[in-house]
Amino acid sequence: MKTSFFPIFKNTTRTGRLFIFLFLVLFGLLLGSVISTVAMLRFREQTPDMLRLIQGLTQITTFILPPLLYSLCVHSHPITDLGVRRIRNIYIAIAGLALIYVCLPFNNMLTDFNEAMKLPESLSKIENLMKTAEETAAQLTEKMMEMNGLKDLAFNLIIIALIPAIGEELTFRGIIQSSLCRFFRNGTWGVIVSAFIFSAIHMQFYGFLPRFVLGLLLGFIFLWSKSLWLSSAMHFLNNASIVVLYYLNQHYNISIDVEHFGSTDNVWIIIASALFSVGLLAVAYSNRDVEKHDGRGREIR
Repeated sequence: MKTSFFPIFKNTTRTGRLFIFLFLVLFGLLLGSVISTVAMLRFREQTPDMLRLIQGLTQITTFILPPLLYSLCVHSHPITDLGVRRIRNIYIAIAGLALIYVCLPFNNMLTDFNEAMKLPESLSKIENLMKTAEETAAQLTEKMMEMNGLKDLAFNLIIIALIPAIGEELTFRGIIQSSLCRFFRNGTWGVIVSAFIFSAIHMQFYGFLPRFVLGLLLGFIFLWSKSLWLSSAMHFLNNASIVVLYYLNQHYNISIDVEHFGSTDNVWIIIASALFSVGLLAVAYSNRDVEKHDGRGREIR
C-alpha cells in the first residue's frame, strides 16, 4: 500500500513548479560550488581522491537532492511519481541493458562524425574555447581515473558510475522528461527534447551527438518501462564499463581506446549495430508497460 501525504506546493501551476525546480537546481549548484571550493582549499592539490570527493558531492547536490526535494514539494506519492517502480517485464529489461553495448559501433560512428565537425570561421574563438574546455575536462577525468587498486576501482564505480546514473536519471528522466511528456501530451517529443537537454547540459559540443543518442535510448526505455530502476541500470552499465576499461588498461597491460571502445571501420558492422538497436527498441516497445486506469481515471499500478 502506498504512503501518501499532502505536499506544500501540490496545487501550484505548471509555471510555478518550473520555478520551484529551477530554484532547487540553482541552490544545488551553489551548494556544490561551495563544497568544491572548501575541498580545494582543504586539499590544495588536485589529487584523484580530492577530485572524486568533489565529483561525488557535486553530483549529489546538483542531480539527486533537487529532484527529491521537488518531488516531495509537489507530489502526493513522491517516490513512485519519480518513476522509482519495479521493472514489470523481463524482456524490456534485457532489451534495455543489451542496447548499451549493441549500439556502440553506430554511436561511435556518430562520435567520429561529431569530433570532425568544425564551426564557421566567424565562430573560431568559440570553437577554441570549447576545445580548451573539453581538453581540461578530459585531463581531470584522466586524473580521477588513476586507480592504484581495487579500492580505487570500487570508489570510482560508486562516484563516477553509480551516483551520476541515479542522479541524472532522477533529474532528466524522472523530472524533466516526465514534465515534458505532460507538457507536449506526447511521449516521443518529451523523450527527444529531454535527450537534447541531457546532452547539452554536459557542455561538450564534440560529444553532443552520441550523448544525445544515449539520452534517447534511456528516455524511450524509461517511457516504455515506467521504471527509473531500468534506465538507471543502463546508465550505470554505460558509466561502469568506462571505469572498468580504464582499470584494465592500468593494471593488466591491456591497450584499449576507452573513448572509442566498440568503434569499427567496417560499414556492415555499423549497419548491423543500427539495425539490431532498432530491433531491441522494437522488443522494448512491444513489451511496454501500458497504464491501466479505474473508472475515475486514476492509474492502477
